[in-house]
Amino acid sequence: MEKCTKRNITLLGSAIAISNIGDVLFDLFITWSVVSKTGNIMDSVYMIGGSFLFKSILNFISGSIADYFNRKKLLIVSLLLSTAVISAFLIGYTYIIEYVSLCILFILLNDINNVIFSKAYITISGDLFQDNTFIKFQTYMGVVNKVIYIVGAGLSAWIIASIPSHFLIIMIDIVSYIMAALLIVFVSYQRPDSEKVDLKHKMVHKHSLRTLLDKNGIKLFVAEFQSRKFIRYFVIVIAILNLCYGFIPNILPVIVADKSNDVTILGMSKTMIAVGEVIGLTIAGKKSHLVSKLFKASLVGDMLSMFLLIASGDSIGGMFLSFFLYGFFDALGQPIYSYNVSRIASNVRGRILGCMDTVLLLTPVIGMWIGAKISSVNHEFSLLFVIMVFAAALVYVIKTPLNTIVVKE
Repeated sequence: MEKCTKRNITLLGSAIAISNIGDVLFDLFITWSVVSKTGNIMDSVYMIGGSFLFKSILNFISGSIADYFNRKKLLIVSLLLSTAVISAFLIGYTYIIEYVSLCILFILLNDINNVIFSKAYITISGDLFQDNTFIKFQTYMGVVNKVIYIVGAGLSAWIIASIPSHFLIIMIDIVSYIMAALLIVFVSYQRPDSEKVDLKHKMVHKHSLRTLLDKNGIKLFVAEFQSRKFIRYFVIVIAILNLCYGFIPNILPVIVADKSNDVTILGMSKTMIAVGEVIGLTIAGKKSHLVSKLFKASLVGDMLSMFLLIASGDSIGGMFLSFFLYGFFDALGQPIYSYNVSRIASNVRGRILGCMDTVLLLTPVIGMWIGAKISSVNHEFSLLFVIMVFAAALVYVIKTPLNTIVVKE
């Protein structure tokens, strides 16, 4: 691996990790501050749910932005804008925190920066790292982000409980964004010649929304979906699987905790999923060239984990083992996502991924609703539902080109 590539991996990876620490701290702090003040748990639902749907819409615009503008500059600008948003929140904190609607507004403003940052990060990674290096980088960053989620949530809670001053807590968040921006400044990046957009063309359209909304992006996605079998098969299978991926990690732990009337089960269930994901991503990173084999193993393992959850009954140990195994096997499928990104042409990658993500982010919400409805009738039936979805997806994969993907190490 070239020295420059290693340096870019270190700089970009560190920047992503540090900015994620800021995101975890801000999200937990604002949610806890509002709920502890109002005493209404639904306020957290409004904030998290609103953020989720808003991000799915933003993906249309963010993809075009990532294609039209310098991706390194986008990363820096989005971090600096997040710094500005959080700074404004700090200045008006005593007034803003009294109104849930204003808190939601600041969350959504920060979401704009986060979505642009995320899209620029994925597309610039595809430019900087080729083939299996890109897949490995994405996989290892998945491990880092999961560790940050596990440790960061607990550490953030400790910080919030230990530091009474909101000023110091929010300043930690601000400093994390500034540090991440400084690291990205030193990333060596030159946009591929095939992607350079004629400046005159950009000037003509900058006064309109066409450049950002870019109906062309939708046309590009539809054209890719229709003409390229892999893209079509990938979108279909992930849209189906998202029925499970939305329900299992987000709603199922709440259901099992409610059955036991024990909130600690909720926290431990989510932790076990995350711990399993960290270990699974580590293995996926070492065997990332075996894209199809890992994906099929992921689907089989996910089914087995749900069968184990049914067989566990009221056993707490069996329940936690089931969630751990789900996280582990779920993570093994990560390389296929990175492989999909690497197969899309660099000059249209942002727009196509933006449209793709918007489509794929809608199906988890459907899965949450279906799974919860079935569970209200019979909990085991909801588990059988996700098992059937996994089985259908596995059959689909075996019968398509998704079954035979291998990349050079």
